[in-house]
Amino acid sequence: MSHDADGRLAPDKRGWLRPAPWLDPELAWHLQRPALQVLLLWMGIGLVVFFASMYFYTGSRSEHRALYYLLVFLPFLLFFLWRPSLWQMLAGSMAMRLTLVLCVVAVASSFYAPTPFEVSALYDNLRYAILVLSFLALLFCLQSACPGYLRLLWVAVLLAAVASSIWHSAGYFMDLGGLHIGPRMDPGLSYISNPGPLSHFFVVGALIAFAFALRASKARNTVVLLAAGFVCLVPVLLSQSRGPLLAFGVALLILLLVERRWMMTLVALIFGGLATLVIASGMVDYRDMADMKNIETRLAIYKVTLERVAEHPWLGHGWAESNRVEVPGARDYAHPHNTYLTVWFHGGLVSLGLFLALLFFACREFFLTANRSSEVLAAFAVLVSFMVGSLVSTRAVFTNPDQGWLLFWVPVAVLGVLELVRKKRKEIGMHSQGGAAE
Repeated sequence: MSHDADGRLAPDKRGWLRPAPWLDPELAWHLQRPALQVLLLWMGIGLVVFFASMYFYTGSRSEHRALYYLLVFLPFLLFFLWRPSLWQMLAGSMAMRLTLVLCVVAVASSFYAPTPFEVSALYDNLRYAILVLSFLALLFCLQSACPGYLRLLWVAVLLAAVASSIWHSAGYFMDLGGLHIGPRMDPGLSYISNPGPLSHFFVVGALIAFAFALRASKARNTVVLLAAGFVCLVPVLLSQSRGPLLAFGVALLILLLVERRWMMTLVALIFGGLATLVIASGMVDYRDMADMKNIETRLAIYKVTLERVAEHPWLGHGWAESNRVEVPGARDYAHPHNTYLTVWFHGGLVSLGLFLALLFFACREFFLTANRSSEVLAAFAVLVSFMVGSLVSTRAVFTNPDQGWLLFWVPVAVLGVLELVRKKRKEIGMHSQGGAAE
């Protein structure tokens, strides 16, 4: 252990991980201990395996989640989560503070919910809160100990999405006996219940590829990344879901506009317009995108959900309450098909306000960052697709580990780290000015 010129604890240059320069010196020193570095490597690999394997896994979700609990959650809980220096760092993040308050409200809903108190509801809410908070803290910790980790996580997800797309698309066309479009693609993955979530899942891979292509230094790398992005789009097109296609298109256009890639924006608009014309004209055997029946069903679901929301608009029905929707004259639906309505139903306007604030501050950090890396671009694009897709589908954010974490919590963590970096640079700048004045 050593100390810097001001007498503060300073990390030694040992081990293969190099903590970020903006990290608290005491925490940085702890993270460079050999035993903890082995655990960090273990958890980092475990997290990559957990998310990447979602693109192939067809077994029991509970058994697959055990992989996360054993490889990631328990080691982090036992050796990292209790350290005051870690929470001191996390306290500087607005994303972490808002998430903490949202989790506190969710746990408290076990007591003030209109339904009678149940220990099982309290257990579920408390468990979800610990899982979400620890996951966000873990991503902050991994990125702090190894500043390139979140980039590696995105790359692993992209590779898994490309491999899964090739495998399942090939199986789809082989079943049809040729390269033509048949029924909606549904490979039966454990974390994908229907073609809609399947599309959102592969949209993540496509947006990662296109975001990384914007930062590629060589033309060859750009071509490879663009090809990977188009490969990821194949299951999105074969699932024939309008919501994910809209979410992808909006996210890509916003990303290109923010990066001021005017020519690419024009090409994307032309390509998207031509694809829409081809599908609308019936030149390919595709689902009728102009069919209003599905939209009418959505509106009926929203109407019933809003009626239930109006019963307890401020604090909601509680996060453990079932959000199943019973539409008169139609079948029951498992959820409201809208993330914002779902949050409003469970946690009222209080939780909805916290949720929207979390989205706002995450996007705010993106626009406050001047030199945006490829992983930051990817995080922003994925988060935008999440926000747009959430208008027509429910993406559970307060739940067990699943694909929704990849669409929401990982981007929030990537963008949340930017706040810590920005504040540290500002602090260093103030110290430098103070030293110059003296």
